[in-house]
Amino acid sequence: MTGGRVTLQPAPVNDVRDQFGGIFAGIRPFLPPPNDDAVKTQDIQVRKDLRVRTYVPTGLKDPLPVGLYIHCGGWFTGSIEGEDHLCRNIAESSQIILVSPEYRLAPEHPYPAGLDDCCAAYEWMHAHASKYGGDHKKKFIMGGSAGGNLAACVALKYASDPGLRPSGLILACLQSCDVEAFPESYKKRFTPEEYADSAMIGRELMIQAVGQHTCFPL
Repeated sequence: MTGGRVTLQPAPVNDVRDQFGGIFAGIRPFLPPPNDDAVKTQDIQVRKDLRVRTYVPTGLKDPLPVGLYIHCGGWFTGSIEGEDHLCRNIAESSQIILVSPEYRLAPEHPYPAGLDDCCAAYEWMHAHASKYGGDHKKKFIMGGSAGGNLAACVALKYASDPGLRPSGLILACLQSCDVEAFPESYKKRFTPEEYADSAMIGRELMIQAVGQHTCFPL
């Protein structure tokens, strides 16, 4: 059911980071090689402590939608390198421009450091979209797991701002949402006990991740 992927268990931070990076490295050989001619990438220092990577499809004719892609990793691991292949694939296949921030990680930088970085990257994307052939009026945010949680937070922050409000949101982050925030129809279908120790992140590691991110152990 899990495709041979392991379930990571609580461990020292650097050990989990090594294991998490190893999972993505193990997936890479099974993916089609990236078409370097189809997407142009560039690393940019938005601030001294914040780097983003842009993914721009080549051969642009009209301004394209722009999206902020926030990587996963339980708020304390993961990187833009680990999901570089996904961003390249999305940018090429969907013909959209992506911006992926290397946000600060817990526990060295607990909440709200990572969220602040994602917000800064989003504002940078909005301000510089046209420079890369993008349309700042067609902007969205996407991410999975911790990245999905951060994407939802960024969207909420700018939801009431007419200029910065995103026009779309793509999330996959049930495990990082409080069940009390779910609509009633979702609560009836929510059965976390069935997936408590599924591939990648088990229950105990999720508890460790939340504690490190918020500095309030569960």
